[in-house]
Amino acid sequence: MTRIFILLIMTFSLTSFQKDKVKCSVDNLYGDWTFQGWYPGKIKKFENLIPNENITEVGPKNCTYEKSGVYIHNKGDHATFGKFTFDDKSCIIKKNDDKGDKVELEITHLDKQFLLVVYYTDISAFTYFYRRVQD
Repeated sequence: MTRIFILLIMTFSLTSFQKDKVKCSVDNLYGDWTFQGWYPGKIKKFENLIPNENITEVGPKNCTYEKSGVYIHNKGDHATFGKFTFDDKSCIIKKNDDKGDKVELEITHLDKQFLLVVYYTDISAFTYFYRRVQD
């Protein structure tokens, strides 16, 4: 009886852990994204997020991830570009821009419509919210 109880608890714990794990597929990342806003902290769910007024202060207006490993961030008055790699096990995007700067972003949500990435600074984290550009 004790073994069955322990087995049930272990199964429940494993199921709960897998529920929070982000499913990352580089195929979902490819394409054009429109910046919706940024939010302080690490956010995992987009359902309650609304576009905010911080769009022009931080983050590109449009972002493209290409299958060739090139990304382009367009802020309207200028653009940055570079190479990126994607680790689907850790859900990390590693970017090297045209100026030699390196950035790591953690994906907390990725599907065919929405992208949430977290940028960590030395003292805090910020979540950037993107919506896929519809063709």
